[in-house]
Amino acid sequence: MVKEYLKKISEGKHLIFDEAKEIVLSIDREEITEAQLGAVLLGLRLKGENPEEIAGFVDVLHEKAKKIPNRTPAVDVCGTGGDKSNTFNISTAVAFTLASLGVRVAKHGNRAMSSKAGSIDVIEALGFKCSDNPEEIARDIDEKGIGIIFAPYFHPVVGKAVKVRRELGIGTIFNMAGPMLNPANLSGQILGVYSEKVMRNMAEASLILKKDNILFYHGKDDGIDEISLSGKTIFAYLKNGKIDYFDFSPEDIGIKRYQKEEFKGGDAQENAKILEDIFKGVAKESHIDIVAVNSAFALWVLGKVKSVKEGFDMVKDHIMKGKVYEFVDTLRGRMA
Repeated sequence: MVKEYLKKISEGKHLIFDEAKEIVLSIDREEITEAQLGAVLLGLRLKGENPEEIAGFVDVLHEKAKKIPNRTPAVDVCGTGGDKSNTFNISTAVAFTLASLGVRVAKHGNRAMSSKAGSIDVIEALGFKCSDNPEEIARDIDEKGIGIIFAPYFHPVVGKAVKVRRELGIGTIFNMAGPMLNPANLSGQILGVYSEKVMRNMAEASLILKKDNILFYHGKDDGIDEISLSGKTIFAYLKNGKIDYFDFSPEDIGIKRYQKEEFKGGDAQENAKILEDIFKGVAKESHIDIVAVNSAFALWVLGKVKSVKEGFDMVKDHIMKGKVYEFVDTLRGRMA
């Protein structure tokens, strides 16, 4: 069966949904050899992964994941990575900011793959530990406002492909599937993507899977997988069974533009210091503004504010008063 799919891919043809699912099931059953898996992943990348293939991978990988049984639906804020911009961990800052505002957050993340510091690296540098216990993380979400989900603990099938992915050394369909695999009970998601084409494919894959309330975005002018303050950001918003495409520029809500270099980060310790300064409200205005605008879009997706401008003003005031740091510092004591 795998050889048939390999032949199809080698001819530049797309797999259908069920064929993509069968590839993942063969990984789970350990029926596919490393050489075959490497060929499949490289072949998909060379011809370009389409929405049905992404949806097939996500469907099985999510089904096989260990689930987080949180009672209160939560929001996830994450990105694909791979934009080679080396920004500080904006989505991680947004996750804690939202939690400090009373929004339940299920932060799904991993260690660094293509950057100097992944979300989990920075979260640990901030003084938090990652549990592999689903019930404990569910309690964190329900009772403390935020749960940290270290992806490798919850996706055993993905783990079976790690060696091949590492040896290939390139982005594969797993990089697109990963951010779509949060195992918690979600009410919404904002998801940054490293390219416009991939963003559209991921949105269409989510539509196939009948997912809802996901805001995908890509910084068109600077290429980052965040909502940008250096230029235009394009969006694909999946809601009520349809995808709406629109764009946003900082001027739309009266924010000035900043140079892309303003948002450069470093290693985990350096980025943790940047986040601490943001949480205290003493960071550069550019850093506070980009966290506030990304947080504002999440609040808008969740229906907590009527406009992004309203959300931005509220979040920025909350940050400047040091409220995020108060929350994070108290949380450290409760989750140590």
